[in-house]
Amino acid sequence: MWSYRIVAPYLFERTSIPEKTPDCLRDRQVLLRFLAAGVCGSDMPAFRGVRGPLPGDDGPSGAEKDGFPIHEVVGEVIASRHPEHRPGDRVVGWASAFDGLMERVVTDGDQVAPYDPALTPAQAIGLQPLACVLYAVEQLPDLSGRHVGIIGQGSIGLLFSCAVKAAGAQHVTGIEIGRASCRERV
Repeated sequence: MWSYRIVAPYLFERTSIPEKTPDCLRDRQVLLRFLAAGVCGSDMPAFRGVRGPLPGDDGPSGAEKDGFPIHEVVGEVIASRHPEHRPGDRVVGWASAFDGLMERVVTDGDQVAPYDPALTPAQAIGLQPLACVLYAVEQLPDLSGRHVGIIGQGSIGLLFSCAVKAAGAQHVTGIEIGRASCRERV
């Protein structure tokens, strides 16, 4: 089966590795057919060729690890040892071994969730970072009537800005570091 791995900063090499089969699944795991992936900001150190904060980043670039560092994935369940997932289900979530850039991905079934099949895989991948943002906002105290500042207005910062507003914040100020101004959303 195909797999990619980092061989130099920002450079992937396509390789062939042994096929992953249902026999390799442990309890509560699923085997996915790769459909799409997202690049998380936490993946960037590995892309740049330096050791990052991710589990499994075993050295510069994690270059010996197939599929590394991709963990945001969309896939079709091929086989399952998880009670909530069946073959044919389309799911979005985490490649729990940070090895999602390969034809077949084994991951913890608790780390993926079904999505509306009306979404394309390229659209569904956005659900994974959104879920992380919504989980983080749930950990905050009541935001009703508060003024909230969000540092950074990249994709995650914009998701946070929308989520805290939906959670009741009266004013949301987006702060973009390195820019001359702040943007306020009311």
